[in-house]
Amino acid sequence: MKTEEKWRQRTISRSLDMFISRKFLIETDDYYQTNPEYKLFIRYYANFIEHWWNE
Repeated sequence: MKTEEKWRQRTISRSLDMFISRKFLIETDDYYQTNPEYKLFIRYYANFIEHWWNE
């Protein structure tokens, strides 16, 4: 595995851990779903990332 792939994998893993620990995501049998209470926050966050990525 290339160094940049390890960095990317670690970033995704840490991000998922953060979202789970803050209860934004619900994990069941290795599947993730949005916690309905935080759906608007996740949508806002996704829009922010998309806007930032496209700059």
